Amino acid sequence: MNTVHTAGGIVIQDDKILLVKKPAGYVFPKGHIEPGETKEAAALREVYEETGYEAEIIGYHSAITRPSTEKTGEVVEKVICLFIMKPLRQTGHPTDEESAWLPLSEAVASLAYPAEKAFLSDYLANNYRTND
Repeated sequence: MNTVHTAGGIVIQDDKILLVKKPAGYVFPKGHIEPGETKEAAALREVYEETGYEAEIIGYHSAITRPSTEKTGEVVEKVICLFIMKPLRQTGHPTDEESAWLPLSEAVASLAYPAEKAFLSDYLANNYRTND
């Protein structure tokens, strides 16, 4: 099985998280790392392309590895490097994605993939306190 490396962001502000809507549910804004691009640059670019938000990386969290089906139909092992980010401003419009700010209390249940649900649940339990 081939491995595909991607990068993206966990963008949180005011007890809400910025996610991208897909047919199966919500996902973190993320995508492929282009040749010559750093993981950090790819994560910032993907957040901007998929949500229209410029963001700032405030830390690296970790990576998720899960199976994924590429547009070609090939099943690959996807390694997703996720960075913790804060939004700076919305300056663009998402390319062909629909994004939304979801309350953190609803985010885990709204995610499409079990590995991403477990990842966010663990992150919130160990690193984030809501203002509720």
